[in-house]
Amino acid sequence: SALVPMFIHAQRTATPSLWNSTKTAFLCHNAVFQGRFEAEEGLAEVLGVPQEYIDSITFKMPLKVGKYNKKVACINSMAAGLRYSDRALTVSPTYARECAVDPEKGV
Repeated sequence: SALVPMFIHAQRTATPSLWNSTKTAFLCHNAVFQGRFEAEEGLAEVLGVPQEYIDSITFKMPLKVGKYNKKVACINSMAAGLRYSDRALTVSPTYARECAVDPEKGV
């Protein structure tokens, strides 16, 4: 579901009359599970979005959270939710601070 705000944003950008009164929210409740997977050629076409959207959520980071894991080019679906939603939420103000400053979370 983290990709839904990106899909709506892409459609809204291409055709402003679509989704113009729709707002999206993304709830971050466990930053350890970010939906990371290796980037693959042709993903933009598969998902039906311009390549710039895929580029904006592609990072060189480990597939699993942790500083000792090998970094690869990967898609981060949590990043899509945070970047393209109209409102980002967390389960508490304390957790919001933790996600924002803890480099292990990689958010």
